[in-house]
Amino acid sequence: FPNMDLNSEPLVDLVFRLEQVPALDRFNSEFPLDCGPFLYIQWICLQDPEKKYHDLDVPLPGQKFPGLGLGWKVMLIIKLIARRVGAAAVYNMPEYYHTARLYHRYFHYIDPMLEGRLLALDRDTFPMHLVDTSWAILNGLVKENGKTSNWIGGPQVLPLHDDIRAYFNSTKYKELVHLHMNQNEFHVDTNTLRDMIRNRTLYREPGDIRKQTRR
Repeated sequence: FPNMDLNSEPLVDLVFRLEQVPALDRFNSEFPLDCGPFLYIQWICLQDPEKKYHDLDVPLPGQKFPGLGLGWKVMLIIKLIARRVGAAAVYNMPEYYHTARLYHRYFHYIDPMLEGRLLALDRDTFPMHLVDTSWAILNGLVKENGKTSNWIGGPQVLPLHDDIRAYFNSTKYKELVHLHMNQNEFHVDTNTLRDMIRNRTLYREPGDIRKQTRR
């Protein structure tokens, strides 16, 4: 990146911290909190400021520049750091649907209701592309049980300690996830969605605010 102004946009911006007592107990009283400190990922930005979006390229909500394609390599490094400092788990608070979905390969919501809700959303919006689903939610085109669906965040955890793994593998947790997944039903306003995609008006923050937000 020889021509990049290092005083402008970063390639990598990463903020994380070790928390001795994370504020997670309000989500589920059975979640083990006495296993050790947690590594909290507050913010990750991996971008290439020298690249631009072309006509067929669509940014995810909150993005200013195309990504570097290094997300899971960075996540592996974070996991190694967490183990080195003795963290019992890594956790994040995803701001958008697409962030939660991308993390969901290794992370799970502490709250089984949120875990089941995410799975129901994935089920009911298939085979929509991740990008379109995230923008559809942001623009109020997704109904949840008959009402406009708003994104609900919460802590997602990558367990490192055996007791935390046992929580996510427990029969009770899995049954609650299944229950909440079946209780949620999502519908997409496909007619408006098609019109907005055709008119290129879907891929804009509400109010046409195109700023980078912390995901």
